[in-house]
Amino acid sequence: GNAADNRKTPAIDLTKNRVYITYYDIDENESYLLSINRTTGQLVNQKVFTGLLYQSHQAGIPSIDSDGNIYIGCRTFLYSIDPDDFSENWVIEPGISKIISAPALNSSQKMYISYWRNYSEDVVASINTSNGSTNWEIPFTLGSYRSEERRVGKECRSRWSPYH
Repeated sequence: GNAADNRKTPAIDLTKNRVYITYYDIDENESYLLSINRTTGQLVNQKVFTGLLYQSHQAGIPSIDSDGNIYIGCRTFLYSIDPDDFSENWVIEPGISKIISAPALNSSQKMYISYWRNYSEDVVASINTSNGSTNWEIPFTLGSYRSEERRVGKECRSRWSPYH
């Protein structure tokens, strides 16, 4: 197949001596999560995410919690993957249009993600890693955020410009 995405960042699990990385096969319309032995470079396991119609549906950057569980966004789905057999601990689709970040994890079994909802609203959410339930979410519209960003950006540029 034709691997068509080189923007991925691997996740490294020192305890299990594994490197996890995703890629998208454009010919097969499938995304893959690979587990590679960090020392030998041998493939340990792989998971296929099927039924992906467009390259933009590819799996995102994996994150690992302190127990070795792998979390990955794949367009509109958020997966928790068991590191030993790559089975799904849970899968959620919380009204997401597109997950736009790698999951960030803390030591208290909480995950933080950002995603677009209906392409008009950004959402930041806290997800419980044990079951995929939402602890909280904060939506904000893209228009108001971008307007503020432009205003602040212009002030910063004009303040620091060597020509002013």
